[in-house]
Amino acid sequence: MDWTDKVRSILAKADTCVTGGRQEDYGTPENCFRDIAFLWSVLFDTHVTMRQVALANILQKVVRETHRHKEDNAIDIAGYAAILAALAADESEITEEPKGAQPTTCPECGGQMDIMDIFESHIIYRCRLEAIRFEYNRDTGNLTLLSSENIR
Repeated sequence: MDWTDKVRSILAKADTCVTGGRQEDYGTPENCFRDIAFLWSVLFDTHVTMRQVALANILQKVVRETHRHKEDNAIDIAGYAAILAALAADESEITEEPKGAQPTTCPECGGQMDIMDIFESHIIYRCRLEAIRFEYNRDTGNLTLLSSENIR
């Protein structure tokens, strides 16, 4: 196999990972990277973009590759680079802050809130101090108090 064929093979494998098998396992890259960006934003208490997630994943694979070559690293770097390019083409992802402030403190008592569950359109939070649960709508940025009967 010549050099050009090897490059084509790696790119084809990356395409299969991004648009096929891994998408079936983990969901679309857009949804997965959005969820990671959200959780990293909560964890690091700063706004993290989907592009930053892609860059961090590329750098993780670069570090692994410097330790020891594995074709999987090159395949994943190519896949993450393709996702990064697709995200960069979406200008709104680069500049847009999340809709609504992502809640970290309970609006009822001021206590710290923890994520209980993540869904495609909303996130369920629980207050650490009170037995209170909230639903955060990711599309509108609205935070709604839930009664225990409404918890999914």
